[in-house]
Amino acid sequence: MHNASPVPLNRPPESSDGSWADCAIFDEEVFCFIELKDCKNKNIPTNRRKAKEQLIATIEFFRENINIKQKLEAYICITCSTLEFEEFFDTQLFYRCKKLFHFSSH
Repeated sequence: MHNASPVPLNRPPESSDGSWADCAIFDEEVFCFIELKDCKNKNIPTNRRKAKEQLIATIEFFRENINIKQKLEAYICITCSTLEFEEFFDTQLFYRCKKLFHFSSH
């Protein structure tokens, strides 16, 4: 992180294990904090709680050190192991919100 101001930034707060969110992306309207997790299906609840802790620690750090005027948004992006799914159902598992079908004129 680049700090262009002459004011030193405080040390980032830490979640229970000392980590924080993966990234922050912003423009003039929105400031987004993002935490990415890849895990087995059985670990989703644990990883969701962990991701929330990391986002909270990161947002608190930014709020204490930077005057954020944009709307705040936070995202937890969790993907599960597709291998388990593929082996059980013999199909691929996609994490997308869009599917494009190509129709032929037969």
